[in-house]
Amino acid sequence: MSSYGEAAKEIATTPKPELHVHLEGSISVETLNRLALKKGLPAFESSPYRFSNFKEFDAIFPRLGPYFDTPEDFYEIALAFGRRLVDEGITYCEVLVMPFVHVRRGVPFEGLMEALDSAFSELAKGQGIEVKIICAIPRTLGADAGQKTLDWIESRPLDRIVGIDLAGEERAGTIKPFAPVFERARSIGLGTVAHAGEFLGPEAIWETIERLKPDRIGHGISAAKDNKLMDFLAQKNIPLDISLTSNVMLGAVPELAFHPVRLFYEEGVAFTMNTDDPAFLHTTLIDEYGILAEQFNFKGDEIRQILKRGFEFRLG
Repeated sequence: MSSYGEAAKEIATTPKPELHVHLEGSISVETLNRLALKKGLPAFESSPYRFSNFKEFDAIFPRLGPYFDTPEDFYEIALAFGRRLVDEGITYCEVLVMPFVHVRRGVPFEGLMEALDSAFSELAKGQGIEVKIICAIPRTLGADAGQKTLDWIESRPLDRIVGIDLAGEERAGTIKPFAPVFERARSIGLGTVAHAGEFLGPEAIWETIERLKPDRIGHGISAAKDNKLMDFLAQKNIPLDISLTSNVMLGAVPELAFHPVRLFYEEGVAFTMNTDDPAFLHTTLIDEYGILAEQFNFKGDEIRQILKRGFEFRLG
């Protein structure tokens, strides 16, 4: 916060929404070490979140899996996540969780969701913060992973689960197979989000919109390369979930100066501000808004408008 002076002070005290943050990418080293002590696993003397590209970033998750492999572990993780929301003034959050991966590791879906629901209920009672869950689907594991996720959601209805998201490494051919999954999700009352255009070009965003019809697009920064797509997103009011630090550190843009966030704003493309994987990326939502102010010259009224619209684009 100190890096952004007066702008950050206002941002820090303003109630904020966050709609695109992965629970698995939000686990602090301190939380990992508490879990390590409980499980008799090696503690981390330095951060395990070190990577130079998306492939290395993606490989970190499996290595950390043994540190959180029971519902009780996720309860502790969710409580720590809640403390982060309090510290950053986030009053509404849609947190992404990837149950298919955890169930495959032996964590029961019902136990996982009960643990998260219990922790977030405590947060709501104690701090008045509302947290909803979006079940992320790993696109590289195929549409069956999506259908199975929906089976679990239907078998264990929970008001806190408000949507699904297609996440994971963007690859050609991983959009069309999920069309029935997204159609089914809408039929049972869920909202939909899909990562698209983070590493692939605008054609991936077009296909995602045409086949999956999501309420929001995760990242979507390659839309800036296609004026017709920009016009379409603005006219249809389809928002992008923007994560500035993530886009730089994972190589979606070479450096901040090349990020199209200001272009999106000027062209009327709606977006929300998010941290994506804050533990991995060493960022906060206050920092992300501070970057808007300091690096992209967003003024107070503009930032307040983005904050306000973030609440309007919630699924829950």
